[in-house]
Amino acid sequence: MLCSKHTRITMKKTWIWVLIIAGLLIALRIALPFIVIKYVNNTLQELDGYHGSIGGVDIGIIRGAYVVEDLVLFDKSNSIPVPFVSISRIDLSVHWGALLKGKIAGEIILEEPVVNFAVDEEATQDGTEADWQQMIKDMLPIQINRFEIRNGAISYYDFTMEPELDVYIENFDLLINNLSNVESEDEKLPTSLYATGNTLGGGELNVDARLNALKEIPDLDLTLTIEQVDMTSLNDFIRAYTYTDVEKGTFNLYSEIVIDSAQLQGYVRPVLENLQILDWEKEEGSFLKKAWEAIAEGVKQIFENPEEEQVATQTPLEGDLSAMNIEAGIWPTIWGLFKNAFVEALSKQTENAIDFPLQENEDG
Repeated sequence: MLCSKHTRITMKKTWIWVLIIAGLLIALRIALPFIVIKYVNNTLQELDGYHGSIGGVDIGIIRGAYVVEDLVLFDKSNSIPVPFVSISRIDLSVHWGALLKGKIAGEIILEEPVVNFAVDEEATQDGTEADWQQMIKDMLPIQINRFEIRNGAISYYDFTMEPELDVYIENFDLLINNLSNVESEDEKLPTSLYATGNTLGGGELNVDARLNALKEIPDLDLTLTIEQVDMTSLNDFIRAYTYTDVEKGTFNLYSEIVIDSAQLQGYVRPVLENLQILDWEKEEGSFLKKAWEAIAEGVKQIFENPEEEQVATQTPLEGDLSAMNIEAGIWPTIWGLFKNAFVEALSKQTENAIDFPLQENEDG
């Protein structure tokens, strides 16, 4: 009898503790989003040069994650009418792929992020004032091993021009894997980076790179292509800087960049196809404008490869990033124009001519 009574008392105490713990967990789950919202908003307010807010937070306790919704950051000058950053959804979580390898690391997924670089008469919005790396560490205080962007956009606005300049990349997807070097500790370039997108004028952007992001100046082996850009869509930009416009043409760009111990080597190869600057009968504007465009068309005809109907050159890049000393070869660029026009048309592709590490290239 006494034993039965003691058992009932013990069971009753056990259930009381279970209910207390369950109540505390429920209260914590209810309060946690409000705590995180306050913490994230305070983190955003500490960014130099910017102020911002978020719309809400969703907590995923089981998968070790939280989701930030509707983040917006504005330049503190308030003179630029577009936000510097707006992101529909940020998923910050433990990276299970790293955890399965015995290391604690995180991953960040940005959905529909928009970054607007901009300039007006009063301010420049380029993100250089803020410590973005510290902000990410504050929001997810473990090493980031995986970073992904889904359906993003990058724009550049110049509100000092008439009409206003807007150059953009949309449908931008980016995937960076093994940022914290969890998977391949012996590789010199353990991190992979892939990006795709569409440019103004319907062009296709592709980036493929390997890097070591743990170094102060990351080592890098990058290939970039932009193809099939309708040049008439760039006329606002072209008019602003050359006082001409394009009647038709296609722009392509090919580039390789290698950085090894802060030493940079690479090249940029622009290829313009079927370029037409002047259609005299359809051209609007003053006689001087038409005359200037006629001169530009004449120069284009001189340097156009007649078989491929393209104007192209290649500009070599070389320098020391630690000293911020990068040089673009002027004479090789000029020679590239002549070579494309009179010797051999430059190919519409990257050459895989620069390998990492650079020291081995120099040694032959």
